[in-house]
Amino acid sequence: MFERLKSESYLHSPFYLQILSELHDLCILRRDDSSSHRTFWKEAMEGQVLRKLEMDATAAKRKKQQKERIMAKGKEMLWPAAVVVILLVAWADMPGDFYKVVKFTVCAACGFMAWKAHQEGRVFWRNAYALAAAAYNPFLPIRMERESWEIVSVVVMLLVVVGSLARRQPLKSA
Repeated sequence: MFERLKSESYLHSPFYLQILSELHDLCILRRDDSSSHRTFWKEAMEGQVLRKLEMDATAAKRKKQQKERIMAKGKEMLWPAAVVVILLVAWADMPGDFYKVVKFTVCAACGFMAWKAHQEGRVFWRNAYALAAAAYNPFLPIRMERESWEIVSVVVMLLVVVGSLARRQPLKSA
């Protein structure tokens, strides 16, 4: 019977042959109910088992793709979250080297977000992120008082949060 199944035209896929082989082995190992074996092979001959397996495989693939999309969205939110957190921590009185790390991190994150905005064709956000990256550039630093940097950091935090929300929820046309 297994040889007949292998000869069917729709079963030439290696995936189906492997599954049928494994199912056949399971049936040989479980010889306790011969009527269930006959039912299984009858369904297999009609293609019902394979259709069920194909639907299960398709559902598993869709679930995996959905999980990957969710993970990708989570990764996209890491950059804005990192910028906001590091700028909030920068308000505390920290050593001078910490602010170099802040400038490098914020510059890199805003540069990356500007690049992503450019790829998506969002010109305003590309320019805004590029301006924020330029303000926090660690290689050509801008000298300002601490109070001025606090204002800039609030503006950049708002920019990052609003830009991230605008990216996730596109404008609806009327």
